[in-house]
Amino acid sequence: RIAWDEFHTGLQDRLLQVTREYWELYYQRSLVLQKERNLERARMIQSELENRESIDALRSQVARAQAKVASREAGLKRASAGVRNAEARLRSLVNSPRLEACDNLELLPGEAPHRDDLPIDLCYARQTALENRPEIDNLLAQIRAAAVRTKMAHNQVLPSLAIILEAYVNGLRGNSDLDRSFAQQFDTGAPSYTAGLALEMPIGNRRARAQLRQRRMELAKLYRELNAAMAELGAEVEVALREVEVSHVELVSRQAVLAATQTEVDYLAQRWRLMPGIDQSASFLLEDLLNAEDRLVDEEQLTAAAEASYAVAQAELKRSLGMLVSRDRCHSPMVCN
Repeated sequence: RIAWDEFHTGLQDRLLQVTREYWELYYQRSLVLQKERNLERARMIQSELENRESIDALRSQVARAQAKVASREAGLKRASAGVRNAEARLRSLVNSPRLEACDNLELLPGEAPHRDDLPIDLCYARQTALENRPEIDNLLAQIRAAAVRTKMAHNQVLPSLAIILEAYVNGLRGNSDLDRSFAQQFDTGAPSYTAGLALEMPIGNRRARAQLRQRRMELAKLYRELNAAMAELGAEVEVALREVEVSHVELVSRQAVLAATQTEVDYLAQRWRLMPGIDQSASFLLEDLLNAEDRLVDEEQLTAAAEASYAVAQAELKRSLGMLVSRDRCHSPMVCN
C-alpha cells in the first residue's frame, strides 16, 4: 500500500507537468493566431495606403505601414517557433512512440480553458486533501505498522509463562497386529501424564527494553511527521485555492481591458479612414492606430496568459487536493479526471 501511494504521488506530479505544457501549447498557439490577425490588419492598412497614395496618402505613411508589416511578420515567426518548442516539450513528457514516430505531427489543443469561477470552501478543501492525498495515507500506514511493532516489542519485555502438558502411551505388536496394538497401549505399561508451568524472566532484560524504547521513539517520530505533513498540506491547499481565486480575478480584469482596447482600435480605424490622408493629423492618427493595434495584441496575449494561468491553477488545486488522479486499488487501473 505504501508503494502504491508513492506511485500515485509520482504519477500526479508527472500529469501536472503534462498539464502545464498542454496549456503552454494553448498559449503559444493563441499567440500565433493573435499575431496573424495583427499582421493582417497591418497589411490591410498598407494596401489601403498604397491604393490612396496617388490621391491623398503620403509616402511616409506608406513606409510606416510597410515597416509595421515587416515587424509583425518577424513576431509571427517567433511565435510559430514557440509553438514548435511547446510541441517538442509535450511530446517528450508524454513519451509516446506514436508521437515520436512522426516528426511533422502537429499537436492541437482539444479543450478550451474554463473561465467560470468555481468557489471552494477552505475547510472543505483541507478535509478533502486529508482524505485523498497519498502522502497522508502513506504516513498513516507507516504509523499503523509502527504501532504493531511497538506492541510486539512491549510483549517481549513481559515475562514468559508457558503451560506444558504431556501424555504418553505405548503398545507394540508384531505381524501387523494393529487391533491388539491399539488396545495394548492402555492396559500394558499404563499411560503416563505430565503437567507443569515454565516461567522465563531474564535478569535486567536490557535488550528487550532497548528495543521497546526504539519502537516508541520511531512511533513518536512518525506522529510528528504526520503533524508536520498535515500543516504543510493545509498551507499548500490554502495557497493553491488563493491562486485560483486571484487567477480568476486577473482573467476577468484582462477581459475587460481587452474589450476596451478593441473598442479603441475600432474607433481609431474608423476615424483614420474618414480623414483625408494629406492632413498632418492623419499621420498622427495612423501612428495612434498602429500603436493601438500593438496594444491590442499585447492585451490579447495577456488575456491568453491569464486563461492558461487559471487553467494551471485549477490543475494545481486538484493536485493539492489529491484529485488530479482517481485511484482504484481493487482493479489497479488509474483513470485521469
